[in-house]
Amino acid sequence: MTLNKREKIFAVVVGVLALVALYWLWPSNQKPLAELRKDYDDISEKVKLKEDQVQNLQKAKDRLAVWQRIALPSDLKEAARQYNAWLTELAHDVDFKSVNIHPVDPQNHRNIYTAFSFTVNCQGTLGKLTQFLYKFYSAGHLHKIRSITITPKSSTDFDLLIAVEALSLPGSKQTDKLSAEKSNRLKLASLEAYNKAIVDRNLFAAYTQTRNPPGEREKPSPPSKVDPLQFSYLTAIIEADGIPEAWLFERTTGETLKVHEGEEFTIGKVKAKVNRIGYNDIEIDGKTHTVGYGNNLKM
Repeated sequence: MTLNKREKIFAVVVGVLALVALYWLWPSNQKPLAELRKDYDDISEKVKLKEDQVQNLQKAKDRLAVWQRIALPSDLKEAARQYNAWLTELAHDVDFKSVNIHPVDPQNHRNIYTAFSFTVNCQGTLGKLTQFLYKFYSAGHLHKIRSITITPKSSTDFDLLIAVEALSLPGSKQTDKLSAEKSNRLKLASLEAYNKAIVDRNLFAAYTQTRNPPGEREKPSPPSKVDPLQFSYLTAIIEADGIPEAWLFERTTGETLKVHEGEEFTIGKVKAKVNRIGYNDIEIDGKTHTVGYGNNLKM
């Protein structure tokens, strides 16, 4: 079929209008390639971030499942009784002497977990302490040792102050008994290996300098300048008659200072004041120190 002249003119006009419309509409609906690539990179980064968050949530979920399996019973009274009995049995099992276990009132943290704190006062040798630590960390409980203070009584016997913390979780799998699981936290395989690494060494003997070969003159050692604060640590926080009390242990003298809020004390030539005593930390002259973290009291 052939088009007449008017139909041909009409077809040309329609084609021109279509091209004009395409010209004006195309830029508004399409972005340059560089912008599209940037949008793709931004979306890919967001997807990667979400994937990482999902993985982290899964890892946290797995850890929580393990913690709920080894946590103290959800019944708080039963948890305190059971763990106190277990800790007492352990202390006597390693043959500690003069054992006195002092439980501290449990602390609930925003209904997320409840912390039970105990201080173990006893006497024993380095070998018995090593055995205690080995059995403690071999047990599959949600617990840890916050600090240990060792005060020599003789060349072999020590006064020991051990601060312990154990946790109960709302979703604990245990209701009326402790977990019977074994822990895999220990690096060495046996108690004998730890005895060889710890007990067979004299940790408290003075350092003996290696002698030079015969005929070679020894160089005099420079006098040592010991800062007592570098060897002083916050080892425990307890309550005595409802009043918080912090124990500061000075390794150079073997003495333990027991201080309260507002009190001033002296270590070496340094005087300081206790501003605040918290659940597991203390503020001295504006600086905070935490139990069991290994940081000394040097200001």
